Amino acid sequence: MAHSKLNSLSDGEFALDYLKRHQNLVGKTTIPYTEGPVLKYGYSGNVSMSMQIYGQSGYNESGLIADSDIGTMALGYRHLKLLSFWRDHYPLFTEHVDAPGRYWAMRNVDAGWRMFPEISPAALAEQLIRIAFPSDNPQNHQVFFNVTGGLAIKDAAHLARFMRPKKPAFIIFKNAFHGRVIPDLTSSNTIQRLHSPQSSAEVYEIPYPVDQNSYDIALKALLHIPHHVCALFVEGVQGEGGINVPDKNMLRSVINRIRSYFDNPLVIFDEVQTGLGRTGRWFSYEHYGILPDMVVVGKALGGSLPLSAVIAPSRDDVPAGMLGGTYAGGYPAAVAQAMVNLAIIEEEHLIQNAREMGDYLYNSLKDQIANARLHPEYTTYLPPQKDKLVIIHNGLGLMQGVNFKACNPRASEEWRDRAFTQMLNMNLFTSVAGVRGANHVIRIMPALTVTHLDIDILVRKFMQAVITSAPNYSSK
Repeated sequence: MAHSKLNSLSDGEFALDYLKRHQNLVGKTTIPYTEGPVLKYGYSGNVSMSMQIYGQSGYNESGLIADSDIGTMALGYRHLKLLSFWRDHYPLFTEHVDAPGRYWAMRNVDAGWRMFPEISPAALAEQLIRIAFPSDNPQNHQVFFNVTGGLAIKDAAHLARFMRPKKPAFIIFKNAFHGRVIPDLTSSNTIQRLHSPQSSAEVYEIPYPVDQNSYDIALKALLHIPHHVCALFVEGVQGEGGINVPDKNMLRSVINRIRSYFDNPLVIFDEVQTGLGRTGRWFSYEHYGILPDMVVVGKALGGSLPLSAVIAPSRDDVPAGMLGGTYAGGYPAAVAQAMVNLAIIEEEHLIQNAREMGDYLYNSLKDQIANARLHPEYTTYLPPQKDKLVIIHNGLGLMQGVNFKACNPRASEEWRDRAFTQMLNMNLFTSVAGVRGANHVIRIMPALTVTHLDIDILVRKFMQAVITSAPNYSSK
């Protein structure tokens, strides 16, 4: 009945009804979009990453999803090949795989997966191992599936301690975010740790080597960490911490120093946000000439369906039940979508597109920032503080961000939030990140399918919101 009621509503009534119900019933878990237009899925328009946006006035507009749900929707929201796959396979799929009770049959290899060997967890595992460790023997690795990136991080941590039983400690980088399941693996400086409980994990934090100073401090910090280090967790680009990109040589040097100083602990790359093409490579560690021991993927892997994975060294002695959970064996629909996602990324050369469009986005923003006199070399001054009003642009591939800097942290945060709200009102959907009191960032993470036209529209709207929301902005 409720469904038919919603279908009877006009577009405007639907938007308002949805907004009201969302605000009253859905708890705040991430930054909600409820203050701006309401999203409703649609597959029309000329912009490759568009959805139909229903404003509160009820009329249709083409909106730009400039964060692709923090990289989850790597192919955008209306990729024709993905839509065609589900159009062709959905009836058969629901009959044999996702009908009530069939999921459990599919977990039994003999009873289920032999019907669909091309979309089995084993087939997906082979693909992930191939792209993560192309030069290695596939038999040297295995894949542990789960349903979220945070749970996959938990599995990686448990697996690392199992492989290094006498070494319980972990090292992370300052401003890191490695999920909420083991809170201590997320830096205390990030927004996500403000209300997170402490866990029992023994974790040591060192600076992220973005420059010479942080690099020197990181090396000195290693001397004060006990030698029983099990593993190092690394983000190739820090996402939640504010789109921080390390110096390539310095990051490699720090990791090599940790490996030698602590008797070869495991190096675990958290590729939940950065992986599967986001940075212009399959994985971010490829930019740094580093070969990790484990790789954690999520978000883009399932592409709207819950799926994550740990690609790890093969072990015959991992006890059954130590990792994963009830639905962690590779849910059939998610596995199928992951296989299609990976195939599309390869067939359409989307990693190359991410690299090329990432450069185009970076240079376009750089030019517009300079023209707006908000770049460090073109600063506007805020009377009476006489302090710089600056935005700092950083990123790699299609994972970029703009850091807002005003006269003080409070003014910086307010400026960022005003710009973010204006973007919502302009149907430009972005997301925020950063470390409270230190950096206040708007992330730009469009779909890997993004085009020059998309970026031109994105940059124009983005800069319009940035400039008009700037405190005491002057073009003089």
